[in-house]
Amino acid sequence: MSGKEYNKGLQAKDSKIKKKKKNMGYVEISDKERQIQIDTMLDFINSFLTENNYNYNDINSNECTIYQIINKVYQRKQYFKIFHNIDMSDLKELALNCFWIVKLKPLCLNKNLDEKIKVELRSINEKFAVYYIIKVLRVLIINTFPQKQEQDEAQKKLNDFFDELYIYELVYCLFYRDISKEAFIMLVETIAKGIGLQPYDKNSLSCSN
Repeated sequence: MSGKEYNKGLQAKDSKIKKKKKNMGYVEISDKERQIQIDTMLDFINSFLTENNYNYNDINSNECTIYQIINKVYQRKQYFKIFHNIDMSDLKELALNCFWIVKLKPLCLNKNLDEKIKVELRSINEKFAVYYIIKVLRVLIINTFPQKQEQDEAQKKLNDFFDELYIYELVYCLFYRDISKEAFIMLVETIAKGIGLQPYDKNSLSCSN
């Protein structure tokens, strides 16, 4: 089979999958919304590199991988809506973004780097995932608590939770262990619960009985 025939076969398969999803009620993310989310992720990456004094020449962000992450999370949101008739929470969306950051690794190291630097930066995507969790939780705190005092108390809890040792252990775990999407969601929701954010709908208790 030639390369042209192979690509044609892939396009036909992709077309069938899209048609099947459409029949099931799936809606493709718009180009505009996708680009907004890609730009937001790139902003987070730039902030992460700047705040941690990383050399921009050592690390590249792969926009194609970010594109994949955005699509996968959006597809999961559609799944929740179609099969469970619920909107995905901000915490679940945060967890899935970080899951795919760890899996797909949008941050790439320059191939010409010294081996010693490569070793030091090998967990760069896991560190970015932890940074992403902290930053988004800070925003959710502000959006959840109207009073400044409540915000300050929650931010302090977040700071205390993510001490240096916990960050080290979490990065180690994300780098060396295989964590499922469901476990990642539970991890983020548990952290949120620990700092005063309510990750669950209390009405779900009556629904499960």
